[in-house]
Amino acid sequence: MDILTHLLLLSTTLYTGVALLFFIGLFRLKTQPQTTDKPFISVVIAARNEADYIGECLDCMKRQTYPTDRFEILVVDDDSTDDTSVIVASAQIDNLRLLTVGDCFPEMAAKKRPMSVGIQQAKGEWILTTDSDCKVPTTWVEQMAAYM
Repeated sequence: MDILTHLLLLSTTLYTGVALLFFIGLFRLKTQPQTTDKPFISVVIAARNEADYIGECLDCMKRQTYPTDRFEILVVDDDSTDDTSVIVASAQIDNLRLLTVGDCFPEMAAKKRPMSVGIQQAKGEWILTTDSDCKVPTTWVEQMAAYM
């Protein structure tokens, strides 16, 4: 046999071997049990004088499709002078906690303080943040968890 025949035979053998390994890998991937564990997620919402908006934001969080026992909602009231904290405290959401900035992180200004308080108190493996005047889709937490 000449050299061209040997090269052709070698390349065909290599190609067949790689294709076989690829299909074995695909088969093993399909037959391995997929995990149904969902990460525990903390959603931190900073709020300062957001009485006009926080109710809608919390309504969106209450309607999330992600299991409520797998995420928590932390609303951090940043010294509001309106009814923001009253609205949050009266919300009927089991996985909701109302926090206040108090004297925490005095060296920080604006939104950094409530975000830092919320992140410090978060129990989740992952932390999501949103503003109190935002309306997130009902699948927001679930879709974000899918990427994790």
